[in-house]
Amino acid sequence: TTTEEFDAVELIQSVIDAFGPQAAAKTLRLASDMPPEPIRISTDPRALREVLTNLIDNAVKFTARGGVGVHAERSRDLLEIRVIDTGVGIPQDALTSIFDPFVRLRTAETSGQVGSGLGLTITRRLVQLLRGTIAVSSNVGGGTTFTVRLPVGDRGPARP
Repeated sequence: TTTEEFDAVELIQSVIDAFGPQAAAKTLRLASDMPPEPIRISTDPRALREVLTNLIDNAVKFTARGGVGVHAERSRDLLEIRVIDTGVGIPQDALTSIFDPFVRLRTAETSGQVGSGLGLTITRRLVQLLRGTIAVSSNVGGGTTFTVRLPVGDRGPARP
């Protein structure tokens, strides 16, 4: 991974914008809630883009109505990003395994979705390489929130 200093708000907004057509095709709201000022961060922008792409893609894919929101803020030395959806939700007993390889939730709402079950595994590993954390909270029928916290300072990515 390569560490660069950049504006996280700009990168996050560019990923959100890329999902505009996909969300519009499903008549979903796709909203962002970010500070007007830049959030400077030193990390790998490609890895962060991949994390956001995976999380927003899942949120749009598994939300039939309502919307997807992305909230970002700086809190001390951390960038906190939340991807919030009004989708099908994840059963409580599955929350501990969704980051495991090849795990895919099987419900009537997700039966038509394709994927390998590796997206969240890769996402978690990328977040760890960026020296961050990822957490999830969800209610079946009530949507899901993924929260990523990354250090903004330049300590470089973790070594694999």
